[in-house]
Amino acid sequence: MPKTGTAFLSFLIAVTVLSPQLSFGQKLAPDWVNDSWRSMNYPQAQWYVGFSQDNLRTGSSMAEAIRRVEHDAKKKMSESITVRISAASQTKTTSSQTRQDEKVAETIGRDYEQIVQASTNAEVARAETYSWHDKKNNKIYAFAAVKKSHLASYYVSMIESGLNEAQAGFDIAKELAEKGNNREAAERIAESKKRIEPLFYYRDLLLAVDTKDGLKRSQSERINRLLRQIDEAQAGVRDEMFVYVSAAAGCGGEECGSVVPALETLLTENNCRIAQNEEEAGFILRIDAKIVNVRAAGAFHYCNAQVRVELINTKTGKNETLITINGPKEGGVNAQAAAQLALRTAVPDVWAKIKDKIVVN
Repeated sequence: MPKTGTAFLSFLIAVTVLSPQLSFGQKLAPDWVNDSWRSMNYPQAQWYVGFSQDNLRTGSSMAEAIRRVEHDAKKKMSESITVRISAASQTKTTSSQTRQDEKVAETIGRDYEQIVQASTNAEVARAETYSWHDKKNNKIYAFAAVKKSHLASYYVSMIESGLNEAQAGFDIAKELAEKGNNREAAERIAESKKRIEPLFYYRDLLLAVDTKDGLKRSQSERINRLLRQIDEAQAGVRDEMFVYVSAAAGCGGEECGSVVPALETLLTENNCRIAQNEEEAGFILRIDAKIVNVRAAGAFHYCNAQVRVELINTKTGKNETLITINGPKEGGVNAQAAAQLALRTAVPDVWAKIKDKIVVN
């Protein structure tokens, strides 16, 4: 065979061998890039989806570009959920507070958006995320999807765990209240109520993603029942926090006559309520005040206030505090002025010693 014929035959063989390699070397676009394929395989009735595409920007690394486009796809997936919630929330109430229509958009953006973004990930709801780089067109595509049933199961689990934690904390609070530890009981009650608040958001999300059985799975009755119990317990604790302030036996005159009303004012300013008699009080605060270290320097007078404080828990009969406070030295143009100033100055010191013993709501 002539050399030219041999060379041509070698060329044909080379093309035949290399062409398949060139063909297989070009990665085909995944099916999910096609809109109709996504609609068929991820139907709207069962899935929330998000799709995004962008050019590979100059100076941007491949990993950075993929993360950016994937994030946008996930964001669009989350937005498809919050849009559904926005429509449903206009007719719902959380706790005893009605949502106003004009505030719905703000509520969705601030409260639900955070929960949705946290819940739509592979760890908690088996969300799916795909990305592909089209080298020919230098484009990056990303697709995110989460199945409604998986998301609904996650919201059910969050409601269940939140309720269990709230109930456990409330049960501890009741035990503390029975033992007379009102301050810690009130703190536990407040913590339990705080744990319930996010459950209303999870309930609304569940109703949106599971329109068929969401209401039955939302445990609304249990949520509302526990919330009523918490509100009643809080009211009971507040009733016990009435404080009756009185002068101790033998304490009279200007000293106790100045300290008792000043202390009642300070208690009221710090959200305590003043009882009119011992029978309705949760605490009895007895004060015995006197002026000590009286001295004069010419026309100017100096003295200290000495205040004996006794705080009694009426439920347990326990003496929570029994201390004597020596106020700072104060002066005045006469003995009376010095005494009045010394007594007023001692009142905040009394409050500082008893405030941790009294529940403030």
